[in-house]
Amino acid sequence: MLAARLGGRGHQIAIEADSGMLSFFRRHQPDAAAHHADAADIQSVLEAEGRGPADVVISCLPWTLFTHAKQQLLLERVTDAIAPDGVFTTFTYLQGLALPTVDDQAKLPVGEYVQEAEQDRLRPC
Repeated sequence: MLAARLGGRGHQIAIEADSGMLSFFRRHQPDAAAHHADAADIQSVLEAEGRGPADVVISCLPWTLFTHAKQQLLLERVTDAIAPDGVFTTFTYLQGLALPTVDDQAKLPVGEYVQEAEQDRLRPC
């Protein structure tokens, strides 16, 4: 879907830690570069692809399953890998709201890492 919207512009790079999900992704998106890595390794993946800072990072990481320290590490690494005028977008699936959190610091500390943050909540119909 993203490739169709880009219409040949840009370069997509997927980072997936789960080998089963990575295999699924590669079957369904054979033209996209896909790396078996932790999202915290984004800089290494960009370097392996011969790319500089990312203009856009789109994430659907399960933030509530990470400790506060892991959330901070991921946000630090992602924001370090984005161009100064780049954009970081993250989303979660509604089912994730029902999952237990790892610790009491489950609220994503986005404000510590970005200049501007917006939150949009979808409401059930």
